[in-house]
Amino acid sequence: MRIRGFQSGASGLLSAVFAASCCLIPLALIAVGIGSVRWMMTMMRYQWLNIPTGVFFLGVA
Repeated sequence: MRIRGFQSGASGLLSAVFAASCCLIPLALIAVGIGSVRWMMTMMRYQWLNIPTGVFFLGVA
């Protein structure tokens, strides 16, 4: 029973970290100086890949 509690706690913590990463990673990139308009324009080239990937992971969640 204790292992099951540990697994659910660990999976909850891991999902919380992944959920917060959508907000924390861009802020960290901006703080380091990597996040800029140029970076965003480069990433927009891959919009055809990012949108279906995002929809897929929303469906999985």
